[in-house]
Amino acid sequence: MLKKLYYNVMSWVFSNMLLTNLLGNFEIQFFFYFFLDKYVKICKFFEANTPVIKPFQKGKVLWDVLILFTITFFFFVIPLQLSFGFNYEDEFHDIFLSYGLHEKIISFLILIPELLLILDSLLKLITGYYENGLVIINRREIIHHYLKKGLIFDLLSYFSIILQSVLQDATIFLKILQLLVFCKLKRVQLIMNNFREMISLNGKNDYILGLIILTFQIIFFCHINACLWHSVAFYYPVSNTTTWLDYANIKHFEWSTRYYYSLFWAVSVMVTIGFGEKVSPQNNAELMMGVLIFLGSALFYGFTINCMREIFDEMAKHEREYK
Repeated sequence: MLKKLYYNVMSWVFSNMLLTNLLGNFEIQFFFYFFLDKYVKICKFFEANTPVIKPFQKGKVLWDVLILFTITFFFFVIPLQLSFGFNYEDEFHDIFLSYGLHEKIISFLILIPELLLILDSLLKLITGYYENGLVIINRREIIHHYLKKGLIFDLLSYFSIILQSVLQDATIFLKILQLLVFCKLKRVQLIMNNFREMISLNGKNDYILGLIILTFQIIFFCHINACLWHSVAFYYPVSNTTTWLDYANIKHFEWSTRYYYSLFWAVSVMVTIGFGEKVSPQNNAELMMGVLIFLGSALFYGFTINCMREIFDEMAKHEREYK
């Protein structure tokens, strides 16, 4: 692939040589030749000295776990700040400042999650992957696989991160575009598939991993419902209409307190306890949102029960085989 890239650059430079010859600009011609020579040497150096990272290496597995936590952080915090009207960077800044940290150190710490995601994308170009139970470590196939299945999702998710720097004065539409961070679901799926492949190659069962994933799905589903339930009251366009925040008398409370109320309501709905006395719909918009969340929760509850049954059946089967 790099050789093809060399030829493309040579063709481009040669076309520029014809142009510069016509113009009689020999300084530009010399610069292009110099640039081409250095470019080819750098590419050859990386091709010869950059090792391919195997997906089952310990360092790669630990890196995947770190990236999984980083992506999970964004999956939780982006809907949270959209629904509750705050900026997570400002919140972390105040927390770090309370510990007496220097401003430059605080700025670097806040940037760490974003830097990790960018570094992860670069590492994909030299990292092998699993396909049908086989480990692919061919450099050409690795780059082709990333360009075909990963690059566009990374670019879209990074756009949402860039928007973070302009959130203070951004319109609601630009803020909603931050949800493009969920394009990283592709990366999460890839990490989970790699974990399953490693477990399968070691001859073990993945029901524990399945139980962990199901637990995360339940928590995340309740989190999203809590954010939706709060946003319908927080962004209600008619100012003189009573919302559930007014009814519960928590409209001017800290965002964390409002989140706890919203989360309590979302969990109560999912386990079919009901709306509750203090947190209940007070207008048509909240009634419609409540109906949608009720229907979604009912479907998800059935999905959860079915998944738990399959996991416990797999655990029982493994125990019988062990005996």
